[in-house]
Amino acid sequence: MNRTFPNLASTVEEMRKSMQEHYGVWVCFVGDDGDLVALGHHEPKRVLAAFNRYCRIELSMRNVADDRDVSYKEAAEILRWRHGRLITACESPDHDDEIRMGHSCHQCALLGGGGEWWLDWSNPEHPDAFPITMWQV
Repeated sequence: MNRTFPNLASTVEEMRKSMQEHYGVWVCFVGDDGDLVALGHHEPKRVLAAFNRYCRIELSMRNVADDRDVSYKEAAEILRWRHGRLITACESPDHDDEIRMGHSCHQCALLGGGGEWWLDWSNPEHPDAFPITMWQV
C-alpha cells in the first residue's frame, strides 16, 4: 500500500535544523543512548552508508558500530523501520501553563525551551506519522 505523508515536508524542515544529509538520507542522533534516525524507510545499504558517514564526520568513529570487524549483516540486523511523530510542544493535558513553564512535566523537560523536538514512536495510521529508519543501540 502506497501512502503519502502530508505533514512530512514541514517535519523535515523542522528536523533538518539538527540533521545532516548524506547520500540523500537525512540523519541525526536521538536520545542519550546513541540511537540514530533517518527520515524515511531506506534500504539497509543506503541508510548504513549514511549512518557510517555521519558517525565518521561527527564522532570520528570507524563506522556506525565503531567496530572494524562488524559485518554488514550484523549492522543491518540492528536497523528498525518504524513510524514517528514530531513533537515540538507539550501535549500533556494534565497540567496548566504555569507547570509547563516550570518544566515539571516529562514532555516539557524533554523539549527544554530552545526549539528542541523529540520523536514519539507512532502507529503508522496516525495522521501525523512519518516513516523513519532507526539504528537502535
